[in-house]
Parts: sequence; structure tokens; C-alpha cells
Amino acid sequence: MINNLKVLLVDKLIIVESLGIIENFNLKPRDAIHAAVMKINKIKEIVSEDADFDKVEGIIRYDIKSFLEKFSKTKK
Repeated sequence: MINNLKVLLVDKLIIVESLGIIENFNLKPRDAIHAAVMKINKIKEIVSEDADFDKVEGIIRYDIKSFLEKFSKTKK
């Protein structure tokens, strides 16, 4: 078990929401499902190298480097 990890299920509501995201933001289906899960569960931030998430209103994306710089406990 990983501490602070919660598995969120994909249900019909998520799929319906993802279809709207595909249409509105031109995301690929997998990315749209991630964005829909985030929206439904009020998750604002994601760590991803996929800049397509930058198109989605309400999502803050960190690439790995910027995430580590911003949130690392050991500052250089």
C-alpha cells in the first residue's frame, strides 16, 4: 500500500464528462478521462509531462522538474 494514494473509479459520470472535455479542449480520450476524474473529484493539480493538460481550464500542471523544484523537501 502506498501512503496518501487513493484509487478513484471511472464510472458513467466520468465518461460523460470526458466526452465534453474531448469536444471542448480537443484532448485524447485517456487524457480527457484523467481530466474528468480531476474535475469530478475537485482535484486541481497534476504532475505530467503532457502539455495537453494546459488547455483544460481549472487544471494546474507541473512537469516533473518543476514539481520537484517547488515541492522538494530538500532545497539546494
